[in-house]
Amino acid sequence: MNQPVNVGQKTLNDLLVWIAQRGENIQSAQKQFQKIQEKTAIYYRKMDSRELEALLAAGAPGTMSTSEKNAFIYLPPTEKGPCIVPILSVEYNYATEPPEATLRIALFLLDSKDDIKAIGYRFETASRQGRHRYCHIQHIDGLGQNKFPPGVEWIPTEYPAFPLDAQDPIELVICMLVSLYDREILDALEGKFKTFIKSNIEKMRLYRFTTQL
Repeated sequence: MNQPVNVGQKTLNDLLVWIAQRGENIQSAQKQFQKIQEKTAIYYRKMDSRELEALLAAGAPGTMSTSEKNAFIYLPPTEKGPCIVPILSVEYNYATEPPEATLRIALFLLDSKDDIKAIGYRFETASRQGRHRYCHIQHIDGLGQNKFPPGVEWIPTEYPAFPLDAQDPIELVICMLVSLYDREILDALEGKFKTFIKSNIEKMRLYRFTTQL
């Protein structure tokens, strides 16, 4: 008999599936977007929402890792600034107290010569042991089994660890989404999940600040 899913875990699962769905079947007129998709697909297998749902349903109680399937969630390209395609891997553990989560996101774009470039970040909940006992973001120099194209070898991956306005895995994902898509993504989240996730958003200082502007 399957164990009941934690409410927070269920909310996070629904949020991750929604993210994957937004990244599916993107119709973009930007040639750069198509080129980035073609170049990254060689190294980062795209996980669609159906595969993600199956993984979430089949995993051990409380835990999930897209890395174990060597698959990645493709997010929509950014709408402001240059065309950037975010690619995401997720790990979480709701069997711990408090629950832990790690989001590794790589941002891919093209330079003036149409060569692929990337930079990446690791969003993490507070560590129960170790140095970073607060939700934070750090640089990464690769995603999955692949290092980024030459140019970021010098980036420090342990420090700095920038504190985030987050207390749990759900708020960690919200911080990541706002970082990519600005405050407008909060409206999309509230429209989709209503009270399901609204209480999480309204607890965040980020939300209170942006609604006062």
